[in-house]
Amino acid sequence: MIVRGNNIITPGFAVRNDSGIKKVADLKGKRVAYGYAGSLIAQQILTALLDINGLSWDDVKKVPVTDILSAVKMLQDNQVDAVFGLTPHTPVMLEVNNSVPLKGLNALDQYTPDQINSIPQSITDKLHSYVPGTEWSLMKKDEYIRQDQIAINYATLLLTSTHLSDDTVYSITQTLWNNYKDLQPIHDWLKSWDPQQMFDPNPVIPYHPGAVKFFKDQGVWTDQAQKVQDELLKSVQ
Repeated sequence: MIVRGNNIITPGFAVRNDSGIKKVADLKGKRVAYGYAGSLIAQQILTALLDINGLSWDDVKKVPVTDILSAVKMLQDNQVDAVFGLTPHTPVMLEVNNSVPLKGLNALDQYTPDQINSIPQSITDKLHSYVPGTEWSLMKKDEYIRQDQIAINYATLLLTSTHLSDDTVYSITQTLWNNYKDLQPIHDWLKSWDPQQMFDPNPVIPYHPGAVKFFKDQGVWTDQAQKVQDELLKSVQ
């Protein structure tokens, strides 16, 4: 890992608004897009939400898909009943929602948005067992999100090969850190890329040594970060 990027909030499952599907448990026996080659986090989030809400992939009709975009198009064409919902303002979701109204499913069948602070740690731990570093977030009514709901919040990560030199990674990290204001107008997601966001004291993937050196030079590296770093490195050896 080099730096932590922007946070993404997704409902998890998206369905057609006229499907009659009101909660995750209603997906039992339904056609659910499955696989998402190249997007492990999409598959893992859906797997977690099925499990947390009392289902598994054995309880639904798995429809293999190659990628998220094709899955959403299949939802539009009524070839599947549920897909990974990306975010409300992702272009493909906007396009399909304008053609065939969609809706997001509340991530937890047993908890309403006003109960988000009452979600038991055991449920959060189960989510983390599938997708470390994720959090529960409140998603406001917006586009295909028909009403406020509980959603999944996760951070994008800038990653690199362990073979990239320390000096190169140091330079990349320094460039992002020093020039974040110039990056922010380029893309909406870059608006939250700033020094405070870029350094995660509790990373879910070990930092590259070049990034560690840079963060230490900036005085932001902590004992907690070092402890987590050491544990992560042991787990991948």
